[in-house]
Amino acid sequence: MARRAQLALGLLAVSLVGQGCSDKAAEADGNAKRAAASSVDDATSPVHDEAYRFELARPGPGWKLLHEADASKLAPDALAGALSEGNVTGIVLVSRTPPTPLEQLGQQRISRLPLADKQVERHAAESFAGMDARHFVVTGKLAGVGLRYASKLLVNKTWVYQLLAWAPLDDVSADGSAFAPFFEAFSLLEGEVAGRNKPRPTADCRGIGWRVKNGIFESAVSRLRVKPAAGWRLAVGSELAFLNPQADVGLVATDSAGSIVLVAEQVPGANQQRLAAELRRNVAAKLKAPGEPQRHRAELAGRPLSFERHRAGSFVYDHAVLFDGDLCLQVMARGPAPAAEDSQKTLAAALEAIELLDGEKAAALAKELADQADVQTAVGKAFSIRGRTFRDFERDIAWTSPSGDWKMSAAADARAVNPDALLYLDNRRAGLHGLFIAEPANELDVATYHARVVERMQALVTFTPQTTKTTIGDLEAKASEGAALVVGDSLRYRVTTTVRGPMALQALVWGTPEAMTVHAKEAGSVAGGLELQGGLTAVAATTDAYRDHRLGFEMKLPPRWQFRDLTPPELTDSGRLVRWELEGRWIGVAAACLLDTGQDEQWLLSFLEQLLRDQYGPISRGAPAETETALAGKTARHVHWTAVMQRIDVLLVSQGNLFYALVAVDRSDGALNEASRGFSLLP
Repeated sequence: MARRAQLALGLLAVSLVGQGCSDKAAEADGNAKRAAASSVDDATSPVHDEAYRFELARPGPGWKLLHEADASKLAPDALAGALSEGNVTGIVLVSRTPPTPLEQLGQQRISRLPLADKQVERHAAESFAGMDARHFVVTGKLAGVGLRYASKLLVNKTWVYQLLAWAPLDDVSADGSAFAPFFEAFSLLEGEVAGRNKPRPTADCRGIGWRVKNGIFESAVSRLRVKPAAGWRLAVGSELAFLNPQADVGLVATDSAGSIVLVAEQVPGANQQRLAAELRRNVAAKLKAPGEPQRHRAELAGRPLSFERHRAGSFVYDHAVLFDGDLCLQVMARGPAPAAEDSQKTLAAALEAIELLDGEKAAALAKELADQADVQTAVGKAFSIRGRTFRDFERDIAWTSPSGDWKMSAAADARAVNPDALLYLDNRRAGLHGLFIAEPANELDVATYHARVVERMQALVTFTPQTTKTTIGDLEAKASEGAALVVGDSLRYRVTTTVRGPMALQALVWGTPEAMTVHAKEAGSVAGGLELQGGLTAVAATTDAYRDHRLGFEMKLPPRWQFRDLTPPELTDSGRLVRWELEGRWIGVAAACLLDTGQDEQWLLSFLEQLLRDQYGPISRGAPAETETALAGKTARHVHWTAVMQRIDVLLVSQGNLFYALVAVDRSDGALNEASRGFSLLP
């Protein structure tokens, strides 16, 4: 998602530029040398990496180089990168790999690109940097934006070098010529590749029931505490989702292709022996590994682990299941097959860094996290998740979580669990799951619709429920709860249905019988969080106020200010750009959902600030000043250019994963004052 953030930030910066300022350059040299406002490395000087034996020169005028400190903020594994004025971004990735044909490596890297509607335009052998290489070009969509990716892959002994570049489809031609300067700027240095064993620190961040603080992962849900051992770093956010979307935390080796993921689940009352056997069978089936697995032992937090080792392709995979009370913890590791003997020792050393919190410490952590602001923020074309509330603007549905323990997944993420779901819920602390389904009512009343839903469930999960009448708001509803048998496992389901006009809605919650009994109040309150009274709109505009409920902000200005929506098509799904104009003055607000879990929020703000400096520098007078100020009850960055009869002010602030840029252009501070008074953040 870092690539989505970089793309959206660039669109915001370019779109916010106004007209009417004198064409004089300010701090041009300083801007050219900074990738982000906080950058230390010179963005015009070559990246010379002694450890990995490569150099990335400046591709040409208008390009900025990303040294490792900045490149790794866009992509965790990036060692270097470059940005062009033409919206091209490139990064350099280096990793160890077992002996693998280049064609196969190319296929693997293509499969990892997080694109919808993926199309491979080219995948061919060629010579690059004096070596055999693989070149592929792929198109697809990320967050609704059409992109073209191009990559060069080459192997230097046991090290794979990948140059990966991308840009919006409209900005690059199919021949890929826009990427050529980036590729041509790369060269290998003579000498042995030593690599680096010192991991980069993971930025402080939080999720549902967990946090990373000072480089240590702690979870009140899984009770895991992970301080990476030497040669390993944490994996969270989109990087972890790629390794295993169900994992709580991961570890990635800094000098090899090794990785470890930990998957935790509360399973009160489960037959642990049968569950462990089922989990092992599932892993073996997914890997399609030939023959019987090898077995070896290790320890985690003083508890014995029995691993099954599978060989599949160029890798070995280790899998173990550990129970601690009601907690089921799966440990899954991957390493290169040629180093299989050494990998057991490496795995054992990595596991020494993993602890299990006792109940008292886990409870204290849970309380500390609960006292902090909610961390879930997401935006889509017709939905938002913010402040523990999901809003579906297309269907006019809102749902508020009964507690902060429910993780919400909407749109495509929900449909990955159930193709009909509009929202999927996961409460790992309680061991409960849930989802909402909306479908045409087809003129059915509540009783008839509910009966059909129960019939479908009985056919799928041998559901044996008891049904009661209830309400959702002012609407009549029915609820059925009972035992179910799913692939031999005993579960308990609760389904609540109602009908509102042409739409029928069902809310499902399920878990083990013990989890549903212990957390009956929590399970029963899920349907009660629905708001179906109607009137929910993504944007509400009146003569004196503009409220964007999807992006979470409001602007109040006198009616004499003329409003314009300037949102670029590429930003429609995840952002908004609006502007008000009055007699040559203007006020703009750009909002977008940018931050990915594990990314450095302050660096992203600095990156956005620098993009705006790059845009406003050539059309402003003098160098900008930077201060901190208050905006909408939060601390904001204030960058302003001031000269005779001209002033440009930029205020930057964030809330959760949402970033806001407020721009005021005037001859004095009048527009700034009106904008600051009128801007607020919605709950």
